[in-house]
Amino acid sequence: MGPQGYEVDQKGRVVVPINSFSDGDPSAWPQHSNCVETDATVYLEKLGMQWMKERGEFQQGKTYILDQLPDGYVYWARPRQSRPELVDKFLWGHPSGKYFFSPNRFWPHFLYLMNGGSEPCECEHCGSVRKVSTSRGLPASTQRRPGRASGISRSALNDRIGLKQPGPSKRTRRKKFLAVDAEGNQNVFKELIYQLKADGTLERPVLEESNMDWRAERKLLKNHFTRVRMQHSFFPRLGELVLWYAEPPNGEIKFHWQTQTYQVYSAKEKKFVGIPTWYGGVVTQVPEEPLNLHDAIVETKKGYALNRSGFRIELFPDPNSSNKNMSTQYKYIPLSQIRPLSFWSIYLQGVNTTDFHPSIAHALTITSSFSMLDKYYFEGVWPNASVLCKGVYLGAELLIPGDAVRLMPLDRDGEININRKVTDVLVIDTIEFRLMECDANLQSPLLSQSTTARLLGKVYTLDPKLAFDRSTPLTDSEVTKSFDCTGMREYGLWYLRHEPDKVTEVSLDYVIGRCFESEYMDIMFENVVLDLDLVGVRDARLFGRDADERIAPGKEWFCGDNRLEQLGLESINGIEHSRYDDSRDPRMYRAIMNIINDEAVDADHRDSKIVRQLGRAHEGLIGSRSGYTTFDSAGKHSSMVATALGGEAATPYVNTELVEIDEAEDGDAGSSREIAPSTDSGDELVVVPMHKRQRRH
Repeated sequence: MGPQGYEVDQKGRVVVPINSFSDGDPSAWPQHSNCVETDATVYLEKLGMQWMKERGEFQQGKTYILDQLPDGYVYWARPRQSRPELVDKFLWGHPSGKYFFSPNRFWPHFLYLMNGGSEPCECEHCGSVRKVSTSRGLPASTQRRPGRASGISRSALNDRIGLKQPGPSKRTRRKKFLAVDAEGNQNVFKELIYQLKADGTLERPVLEESNMDWRAERKLLKNHFTRVRMQHSFFPRLGELVLWYAEPPNGEIKFHWQTQTYQVYSAKEKKFVGIPTWYGGVVTQVPEEPLNLHDAIVETKKGYALNRSGFRIELFPDPNSSNKNMSTQYKYIPLSQIRPLSFWSIYLQGVNTTDFHPSIAHALTITSSFSMLDKYYFEGVWPNASVLCKGVYLGAELLIPGDAVRLMPLDRDGEININRKVTDVLVIDTIEFRLMECDANLQSPLLSQSTTARLLGKVYTLDPKLAFDRSTPLTDSEVTKSFDCTGMREYGLWYLRHEPDKVTEVSLDYVIGRCFESEYMDIMFENVVLDLDLVGVRDARLFGRDADERIAPGKEWFCGDNRLEQLGLESINGIEHSRYDDSRDPRMYRAIMNIINDEAVDADHRDSKIVRQLGRAHEGLIGSRSGYTTFDSAGKHSSMVATALGGEAATPYVNTELVEIDEAEDGDAGSSREIAPSTDSGDELVVVPMHKRQRRH
């Protein structure tokens, strides 16, 4: 026997018996065939500990577990529609028919049950149940809907004031979508594919007007892209993975020839002060103050404090582990203490791999993954389609149209050969996410059988042997016009690789990374070349393909639906996101969007949880009601009007009317849409010249 006379199970947990009182209703359990009962240990342990604390019997060092859930309650698991390998779990059985997301949300109702229902329940679902029971228990005279004096019918009242009896009002029905995702939101891409199959060809902007996340991102993304285009290419971008160090803070990173390592050099002490401890981190905030090339060399004085003039970097946790505690550690760092992750093998040379901080290996794990940013246009010819995007996170970096990216060197057979010199650069014009063999079945969680990402643009080369016209290099003005990146002339003479009216399509396998300004390369390495990090990028991707457990067997890339899923993060800037956010309420978000889009029904005003003004209803307010006449509206709150019309005083208004819902919704908390089950592998990646298409914005 354990403490307080309770039994102890085989795992040493104190088994706490519960009371027999319960309001659990098995008829409220889900009827979906894909729902199955699952292990409820997480609820039993969490509630057992909280209940013992509530009773004052909790002992430190002891683990408690309930002997069972209250009768009528069951813990169900349901695979996601978009990603069946992921399972969402909820507790069902509440009389309202709603479910609980977590033990913390069920705790108020559990405490109500353990107290025998002696006091009103304060849980999130019991308000509507009390409202129903209160309404049903009222006398018939008080349940009558107020608004006119008792004894006067609607038709009689209209006759007195000279109005005709209106016809029966049409009930507004909630808008239904052809396809929804796991949260109950409109699955725009599934509907576009369905329409593509019906029409054969389709070109249409991607609009997710009913999705609050999409609407909230519009202005932020526009400002973000504008800001990124105005920055130097070596500036870290939001969401990128970088190398960074914290100590020693004052100094400049230089190569120490005697030890063959990169160390911090103190200009004040005129000596090297040691090898810094490098970390892998994700950029979660960027400076508000403009920076320049000098800031990348040494920390300079700024008008703002470091939390506004520096970068907020969070340590990067293991993407394969559920433990994300490392991401809670962050620091504000000046630009001089940050380096692109692609240079990891250079700055860490001479350092034993066993001395690497764990975040370095974690960051290298995701180098063989990618995710698309801001899908804005859909086009296709059945059964294939393309989604145009405004950015792609390739491993550690963010690439956008206008960026110049270095391409892997190829041998005569078109295979990657890292022993050759890097000479080619592609200036991105279009970023495409392609769906091959699309699946138009609305019940299927997949959009297509396979996916791939492609970059399209003009390719320039330093090798005249590969040029379209080896006798005519680009002039200085043509170089300036062709590249957004400054100082490209310092790399050498540039030639157009193909015909001027064509563009080249490349796979992500052939991309090394962004091309940095020649001044930056000269200052950092005293070597203006394109392939300084070639071996490091190749080794990082090989490591990632072995270490990233999310890459499917036989594949070489992992495709995340968004950047946070690609990084395997649960929070950023200390804020939990999507399915990890307990406060996320998809039903409330949809209701608010319906109100904004002027498509709301009565249930949306309730689900939106918008606090409405009490008292006399006003035209134009959310949730307001207008009567057939001005007097009719006033009569709902004034006995004087009813008396003047010859009737009895109006009965005081009792808000006991139930709001009917046309369509039940089950909004699952936090999930992401999976585009396709697989991505392309290296054997199908080709470089094919093609005619240039007009970019759509």
